[in-house]
Amino acid sequence: MYIYYLYPETTETELSEIASNLQTSLEANQASHLEIEDLDEGLNFGFEGWGNLKASIYPKDGTTDTLRDAVIDIPHLKQRIKEYDCIKSRVSDSDIDNIEGEYVDRISDVVELIERVYNELAPKPAVTYGLTDAEQKCIHEMEGYGLPVTEDSLAAAELAHLPWLVILPPEIVTTYGRERLLETPVWKTKALDDGSVLLVSHVDILHQLDSSMSERNEHLGMESPISHML
Repeated sequence: MYIYYLYPETTETELSEIASNLQTSLEANQASHLEIEDLDEGLNFGFEGWGNLKASIYPKDGTTDTLRDAVIDIPHLKQRIKEYDCIKSRVSDSDIDNIEGEYVDRISDVVELIERVYNELAPKPAVTYGLTDAEQKCIHEMEGYGLPVTEDSLAAAELAHLPWLVILPPEIVTTYGRERLLETPVWKTKALDDGSVLLVSHVDILHQLDSSMSERNEHLGMESPISHML
């Protein structure tokens, strides 16, 4: 699972400073046990009581690894949730219609981790979005399945389509309307203290191409990335 925090018009030095300040802020707020590496390699951390659920933050100057990244070529922080396989193992395909209990709690932990990182970032990113491994694979391998944020959509303060998770800053919230966003038919919506809105499309991170994808996108006036297949 990858989460991208986009920082257009930010220099490599400024981006590394943002990552360094994130480390300082997390330490000051005792929000995590930190295992710090050189910023060229990234910042690794995990939160108390969350077992093996850990994350890595990598400052990226905009040079994209096209084989692994699903982001436009602008400066960004890339967060990797390392224990995704551990999360996936908690539910089998046969249980997919009955996801509950510990699995849902675990996905809630993932969302909380992402939200906490966002809250500690200063300045805030232009937009934040998260992709499941399945969704990232679709972007690279499925013709017509584009990025959720493009250069054009970013310039227009909007999304190209709704990804698994997104944190929309106040500028983009204004585009769609706060109440409309909070009424989006998704698994989780939340208004954040800084005026941003968090949306999590679904709890089943094993499958991206679910039946409600079109409904979610149509609610916000966007075209589903699989509309060309229907």
